[in-house]
Amino acid sequence: MKYRIKDFKIVNLGIGINGGLLVDDTDKSNNYPQDFERTIYTIQPKIFSELNLSQLTKLHLFVNIGYSFMKMKLTNTNNSGQVDFSKLSDTLRGINAGLGVSYDILPRFFLQAQYDFSKLNSGNSPDIDYNINVNLLKMGIGIRL
Repeated sequence: MKYRIKDFKIVNLGIGINGGLLVDDTDKSNNYPQDFERTIYTIQPKIFSELNLSQLTKLHLFVNIGYSFMKMKLTNTNNSGQVDFSKLSDTLRGINAGLGVSYDILPRFFLQAQYDFSKLNSGNSPDIDYNINVNLLKMGIGIRL
């Protein structure tokens, strides 16, 4: 969701929030000794700036900055390995920045592609790049109300 607060000639300023759910259970199909399911819930409040292009009224370029909250949960359905991760859960948080583009396909419908980078704290999770440097590419269809 996004809400434009102020429209200027060149740029629009506003606030927004993104949410998402990521689930990865690929270990099951690869016959690993332990079967992990990773579930990540994301919430990203942000402020954004959208460029007004007078020649291309259907195209909207934007940048945003905000904060990310990621609740990560790891479940292990096969505890045959050395370590039991059956109830590991952690909430990571940190600064978020992104950029994107949307294209109006109809007056109320649009296509959007967005890249977000989040630099998170490591919390109780191992302090490795995979856990603290998060790159997300988001694509979808949206509706204006």
